[in-house]
Amino acid sequence: MLLLATSDNALRSEAGLNLKYRVGSELDGRWFSNFNWIRTDTPPFSSVAFSRILGFESARVAPELVIDGVPPSNFDDVLSGITIGWLNNNGALALQARFTAGTVLITTFRFEDYGRDPYATTLLDALIAYAISGE
Repeated sequence: MLLLATSDNALRSEAGLNLKYRVGSELDGRWFSNFNWIRTDTPPFSSVAFSRILGFESARVAPELVIDGVPPSNFDDVLSGITIGWLNNNGALALQARFTAGTVLITTFRFEDYGRDPYATTLLDALIAYAISGE
């Protein structure tokens, strides 16, 4: 399943994860360094990667929410994330997880411009293909 998490209540409490809005919190990055990153060595991001750090090309999909609470033992399942510089705070922007009924790919990237923005279109297509593939 591909879950496009667009609000902070998109996950059930049983998931053990929290969705936090970036605006108005320590996650908005206005007073310290932060960057959004992707794993370029694996789908779905290998097909849209210019570098490991997301730049201007991703402005229209930049997440407003961060997936918080991923245990360090599950960091291998984080496919994209945010690093908040010297605060040593990390969060996920795309996470693959196994739940009792199967697997889910959760992302907080935004796709309002799908079909109008080339990066948004290519990224969502890549996420769908990855979710369908079952990798």
